[in-house]
Formats: sequence, structure tokens, C-alpha cells
Amino acid sequence: MKMKNKNWGTLALLAVLVVGVALICGCIGGPGEGPGGAPGGGASGGGSSGGASGGGSTSGWCAVGTYVTTPEGTMRVTGIEKHTINGKSVNLCCTEIESSDEEVGTVKIKTCYSKDNDYGLMFGYTEERGTWVKTMETYPEGDNICMRMFDEEGNVMMEGCSPRE
Repeated sequence: MKMKNKNWGTLALLAVLVVGVALICGCIGGPGEGPGGAPGGGASGGGSSGGASGGGSTSGWCAVGTYVTTPEGTMRVTGIEKHTINGKSVNLCCTEIESSDEEVGTVKIKTCYSKDNDYGLMFGYTEERGTWVKTMETYPEGDNICMRMFDEEGNVMMEGCSPRE
């Protein structure tokens, strides 16, 4: 099954919602925080009213094994990965979620973010390729935060910058 552009938009929307839920419920802390907002990371993952969290090994700000259950699925912290974004090599904490949708079918999304939340990546998993495909990246540029969205071939579909809030 070849993913169509409509599916990439669905992936982007789902990923933004998942990351937003995780940040709001405290399962993924902000800069310098671990799960549940614990400074420096901790195994005490927070949970939303309908969610659950689990303990896991901690590595500072990226508590591997912690998770949150949302209506979209269970998002689990998988660990720190090194990626290059806009020419800079950065360590990112990555999470994965698998969700099912009647229109699209099963969707797997990986989101990764830096400790300072300035750098981020999003990937979609394609069954036909058997690999993760980068769909979006965010990075700082001066006083702005910039974003690039990619198609399934890795071509830039859209990019832009906006002032930091």
C-alpha cells in the first residue's frame, strides 16, 4: 500500500496531537524535566485522567520505558538517538506510537525532541519499505523556530519559520 499525501497530513496532525497530550499531561517533561515534570528525569511518569504511565530506566531527561496511553494509542519513550537537523548533530529523546484509523489503517509514528525542545523530528513507518521515513523537522534559526515537512521521497514539501514565543 503506497501512502498518499493525504496520509502524510494525517500523520502530521496525529503526531502534533500526541506530543501535545504528552507535554500537557507531564509524561514528557519540558526542558530539563523528566516524566511527570520531575527535574532531571525520573521514573515517576505522569498520566492523564484516562491514561497510564509506567516506570522504566531513566537517562536524565529521557526516561526510557515510560509511556502514556491516549485515545490514539500508547506512546512509549524508546531512548536517545543522534540525528542531524539543519546541519547540526543533536541527541534527541524519541517516542513511538501505533494507532489505527478506519480511513488510513495502522499508522506508526516516531517523534524525537531535544532536551531544550528547539530541535525535533517526526517519522512515519511505511510497511512497504519496512523503515521509518522522516516527515517533519524543527530547528532554531536566530530568534525563530523553523519547520520543514517532507514527502515520502524526502523532498521538502513545505517550510517556514516563526518567532519564538
